[in-house]
Amino acid sequence: MRFTVIEGGKSKDYNFTARDGKPTPEAVRREASRRRDILGLNRHRVREMAVGVPVPAKLRYLEIQIEFVAECLVNQDDIPEDFRSDKYWPA
Repeated sequence: MRFTVIEGGKSKDYNFTARDGKPTPEAVRREASRRRDILGLNRHRVREMAVGVPVPAKLRYLEIQIEFVAECLVNQDDIPEDFRSDKYWPA
């Protein structure tokens, strides 16, 4: 399955499956990145660098959990078809 999302005149190509129909490690990493973006981690990191206000501990912990899940999924022999499901990712 292939989706194209247009943001501000730039096109991002999201290819969630390999030629054989299985999810790719890159797709898992993109899902992890999407979840970090939803949490606003980049905004908090910029604020930390700019004014010295640290990223809240809960967000840091969630980021660690997201990275752990992504690495576990990527290192599996067969990445589950439903890897985007909330059952794999921290809430």
